[in-house]
Amino acid sequence: MKKLDLSILENADGELLEQLSDLCRENSSAEKVWKMTEKKYGNSFSDDLNYELSVVSAEKKHRILWRRVLSYASALILVSAVCTGGILALKGHENQQNEFADEFTEETSETDAEETTSETIPPVTETEEKIYRELELHLDYIPVIEDEFIRLNPEYCYEHDVYNRIGVNRAIYMEKLLSADADNISDLTNKSYIYHMMANSIDYYDAASGKAWYDTSITEFTTNIPEQTATDKRWSTIDPDFYSEDIYYKDMPPEERLNPDGNMVYCFRNTPTYDICPKDNYRYYIYNGESFAESRTDWTNLDMSSNIIFPQEYVNSRLCDFSKWDIVGITEYLGRTCAVLEGTFGVNSFTVHVDIETGIQMLCTEIKPNGEYNLNCGLYELELTVRED
Repeated sequence: MKKLDLSILENADGELLEQLSDLCRENSSAEKVWKMTEKKYGNSFSDDLNYELSVVSAEKKHRILWRRVLSYASALILVSAVCTGGILALKGHENQQNEFADEFTEETSETDAEETTSETIPPVTETEEKIYRELELHLDYIPVIEDEFIRLNPEYCYEHDVYNRIGVNRAIYMEKLLSADADNISDLTNKSYIYHMMANSIDYYDAASGKAWYDTSITEFTTNIPEQTATDKRWSTIDPDFYSEDIYYKDMPPEERLNPDGNMVYCFRNTPTYDICPKDNYRYYIYNGESFAESRTDWTNLDMSSNIIFPQEYVNSRLCDFSKWDIVGITEYLGRTCAVLEGTFGVNSFTVHVDIETGIQMLCTEIKPNGEYNLNCGLYELELTVRED
């Protein structure tokens, strides 16, 4: 670095010093004070002060003035050099930061691009929409078919796969039933729903087990509809010597045989792969002047117990005429929410508790005019695997 030559300042004349003084005067503190004082006290003070300063200045020696100017000049040069170096250093630092920022941005962009490219985007899958049966609304009278047998009319029936059962949208109808007041609880839709559930209860649960009574008999049962297995043990409350046990499993041979205990074990129903289901409105009909009740194949493969957990026979005989019964309330039984039905069958009166989620007949009593039971059945215990919609 070239050394600065300050010898020129040793013989500086008045003109050079005056130029240097002019360069610094604008930014000096003395100049600012001077202007403020002049503004405050006016031109007269300024003139007096100029006069006194000029006398003092004339009396100063040249050497003192020279040293003062030299000090100002040296300070000015030093500050300029420092400022210039600082600016250059700062500019270099900013350039370095900008280069680092550009590199970081470039690397980040490349990394993000790689991550975006390598990321596995799961395919968009549409939620499978549940398919429901349409709830059949019933007429207020018993359907009458006089021309020919119902099985000869395909429009009255449909095929039903035991493993792919289709039901109605229970959530909608249960909400309507539970929110209904006393004046609307027994309307056509609610009665049609209960009728449908009892006539098709096997579409709404996969497995059931429990203990029940049917008049003077008691039964313990298990059934699993998808697996097609079932057991049904029965004994009598009036005959201690009576005991019967049935079992069923898929593809069981239909012949009868005895087990080691001497009890009959057999397949009393040969369940087909597909069930021919009569439509609800035509379960009961009249043909050639005679009354008939068309039933579905019983997938529970139970004997006595199916009268309770698949009560389609009761529906065909007692509930087919909507004018003979009503829904009178909602109650709880064995932890299940039940609709309470009251009606008449001939001269008898009946009360039925129906699980609104599965259509299982939880309780049933039918009373003769003399007060005796014509029918008395229900559940002591029940465990269910309810089929999800």
